[in-house]
Amino acid sequence: MELIRALIARMIVVLCFAGLAAVPGTGTACAQPPDPLDTYLAAVNRKVNDRWGGLGLQGRQPVITFEIGRDGQVANVSVKDSSGNRYYDLTAMRAVAEAAPFPKLPDEFPGSVLRVHMGFNFATKAP
Repeated sequence: MELIRALIARMIVVLCFAGLAAVPGTGTACAQPPDPLDTYLAAVNRKVNDRWGGLGLQGRQPVITFEIGRDGQVANVSVKDSSGNRYYDLTAMRAVAEAAPFPKLPDEFPGSVLRVHMGFNFATKAP
């Protein structure tokens, strides 16, 4: 259980939107109400992490990219940075695919597609 908590704590979601990066849940938020997109990304992170569930391996970690349409459907799931282990990369891709569909994109989000880069990290203990 500790390993799963550590994986949850270390899973990073990076949003590539208009040249900005957001990492929800890192404590780097401004003293403003939560941004709907940060809240949305945290929900995406939770859904993927539920499928990932402690499958991390030591060593290089995969970074998976995918797009979420306004309706929450996922497309173009691919490996951006390979772990060097094809099976491990496919397991990370499968976690994203099995977590779909996601909730609809927030009304405040101006685009038709949200592109997400998600790093899957391994940790031996909670931070």
